[in-house]
Parts: sequence; structure tokens; C-alpha cells
Amino acid sequence: MTLGGRRSAWDVYADARFWLACSHRMPWGLMDFLMEAERLGVLRRMGGVYQFRHIRLRQRLSLRHVQLSRRLAAVVMRGVRS
Repeated sequence: MTLGGRRSAWDVYADARFWLACSHRMPWGLMDFLMEAERLGVLRRMGGVYQFRHIRLRQRLSLRHVQLSRRLAAVVMRGVRS
């Protein structure tokens, strides 16, 4: 719900979760997924945060994130210039 054109953090989270699930980038049952990954030893929980247990997996995912961010930035800049 928006009040005076402002959206709450929950609204933004709900929209992002819906969009990510619809685009197959996040499972619909996120908490079930996280608990199963923890049970299987892929993730560990540190307080309210989940962390990948294996350093090579973390490095691989962070490298992929950097690559995707650079490509997205290039696309945005092409759109700005035109």
C-alpha cells in the first residue's frame, strides 16, 4: 500500500520477490529453500543472515554478479547516450 505516493519497504520487498519468482531467479517458497539448503550444508545461518559455506562457490557467485552488473551498466549507458 502506498501513502502519499510513498511505498513501504515491505511493498518494495513484495514486488521484488514476486518479480524474481516469476522470472525464475528465486524460488516461490524462499524460506523452505533456505532451510533445505542449510540442512544440506550448502548454507549456514549466522544470526539473521544466510551465508554460502563453500568459499569457491561464494567467489564464483560474486564474480558472476560483477559480470552481470557490468553488462547491465553498459546497457544503461547505451540507453542514456541515445
